[in-house]
Amino acid sequence: MNLKSYLTPLAALFHPLPPPRSAEFHSLPPPTRSEVKKTIERAQRNIMERRVGDLFWDMPPYLGTHYTSQYYLFLRLLGREETKLDIARLQKLLFESQLPDGSWYAIQDANIPEGDLNATFLNYFFLKGAGVPADSEPLTRARAFILAKGGMASLSTFSKIVAACFGNFDWSFMPRVPYFVFSEACPFNHDDFAQWVGPHMVAIAYLREKRFRRFIGPEFTLSELWCDASEAGRVRRQVESRPRELPTESDHRLIRFMLDRQQPKGSFGAYTLSTMLTAIAFDDYARHRGDPDRRLSVAIERALAFVERLFFESESAYLGGLMDGHYWDTALCGLALLNSGFDKDELKKSARYLVDNQSQTGGFGYGHDFWYAPDTDDTAEILMLLKAFAGDAAIDSSIERALQWLLSMQSGDGGWGAFAKDNVGNWFLTRAAGPLADSADLFDESSPDLTGHILESLAAHGHTRFNSLPARRAIAYLKATQSPCGAWWSRWGINYLNGTGAAVVGLIQAGESCRESYIRRALDWLESRQNPDGGFGESVRAYDDEAYAGRGVSTPSQTAWVLSALVAGGRARDPAACSAARYLVEEMRRDGRWIDRSTVGTGHPSIIYMNYPSYPFAFPLMALSRWRDSV
Repeated sequence: MNLKSYLTPLAALFHPLPPPRSAEFHSLPPPTRSEVKKTIERAQRNIMERRVGDLFWDMPPYLGTHYTSQYYLFLRLLGREETKLDIARLQKLLFESQLPDGSWYAIQDANIPEGDLNATFLNYFFLKGAGVPADSEPLTRARAFILAKGGMASLSTFSKIVAACFGNFDWSFMPRVPYFVFSEACPFNHDDFAQWVGPHMVAIAYLREKRFRRFIGPEFTLSELWCDASEAGRVRRQVESRPRELPTESDHRLIRFMLDRQQPKGSFGAYTLSTMLTAIAFDDYARHRGDPDRRLSVAIERALAFVERLFFESESAYLGGLMDGHYWDTALCGLALLNSGFDKDELKKSARYLVDNQSQTGGFGYGHDFWYAPDTDDTAEILMLLKAFAGDAAIDSSIERALQWLLSMQSGDGGWGAFAKDNVGNWFLTRAAGPLADSADLFDESSPDLTGHILESLAAHGHTRFNSLPARRAIAYLKATQSPCGAWWSRWGINYLNGTGAAVVGLIQAGESCRESYIRRALDWLESRQNPDGGFGESVRAYDDEAYAGRGVSTPSQTAWVLSALVAGGRARDPAACSAARYLVEEMRRDGRWIDRSTVGTGHPSIIYMNYPSYPFAFPLMALSRWRDSV
């Protein structure tokens, strides 16, 4: 998504929530074959224009401008002047995107008219630290919003961590995480958290143990953001009175533990935030214990290079890139092209590229630096792409290894999580990292959306309910997790539209009949959520209030998820599917490409949402092509 679309004025973004579809819903005329052909050809060209060389697609997901603001703050903690960050450009971007109430969005949701407390805090902190006067109009409005939302005391744990690093919070809000958690000798250790937790928590454990803070200057003090002035003074005295803990032998072992886990491209855990936190821990340790062999210095340089490439050298520049995901992008774009009838010989190099980057476990990772942590969803999508190239010895071998790994990752409940099996947590780990639960999902439980995708992939390789116990167990899991209305919740995409679309497609591909009552109920529910423009959309509010389930301003990606399910369910000729196809054709005609004007990706439900630039390129092309082939 480009900056212009990100900065769409509030008036253009906000729409009343679409009403539920009535019994008198008037379907739109289906697009003609000529219209569909032109739309598909344009979508194919759009995707091919984004290919890097003739190998892969690379459209990094992003979290919002406030993560770029946060990066500036971390650079100041490190004392780094050399950076690709253009402060004036970021300031201009923030001034242009500030909402009338003084806040900033964390994500785009066309149904939410106000911004986010934590995003506004981080952007305010950057602007003040970068020299914008505290009494300026933008900061005055932002400060009023922050105070109206409860001020510093109401921030999330991660925002409090940033504040604590500058002495604006005492670390007592975060309990000590025992270093023993990062030892293999511990029966419940960091590997029992979700994959994304450990890389962040290990750096936080060090910073908390040392009560890290660095006083840089008055522009980095935030006493004005406390609703109670006396509380601001109390916190400041508390911070200043606590002695600085010097590094110990235990700290040395923890630092070495982190050093040994730096990934090939320089990240720690493959995420930009965990990488920045680790760089600060290394810098602090080096300042107090030295760095005679320069291992820490080199690690920091490589870490910052990883972050800066994602933050400033991609189409998501200045929008807060989280991680490299080009294996996922390549799988989705390749599949979309194959579904649409594109010449598969043009894609064989991409398939071989993915095979060359297969994990030793047999699974596939999301992108660079995820080799150590392959995930089930990427592996499922890549397996479907590779099927088109079966008969090549190297690819056949890769498929077999990936299938075995994927089957081995099925959890005891019959579903799949993203990175681990049976990753449901326990009392000890929940207590150790408890405060982080307001900033990240701590565990990696099975989810209907992943299970649906994996069922679809397994079925493509011959594993169905007729011959496969894992497929039957997955079907039972989906039956057990269906909501009374007929929909399925989604962990990784917003929300019931994604979960229901994935589950229906997977179930039918695995051999379930679309005449089964529970599948008919799901299809009926999907049709009931259609908007008057023929599309489908859903607000992030659906994670907190089921009244919003399947309701929101239409987006191409969410429409595509529903259209694929309707086609799989034998309803391609029904008015709902024809109207959805018409919506996709009209959206392409209007903009020249599909654009999601609301966020459709979930990082952590009710906490963090993510923008995936590749989704509107890939999913609508898949769905429209499937509809074309079924009518």
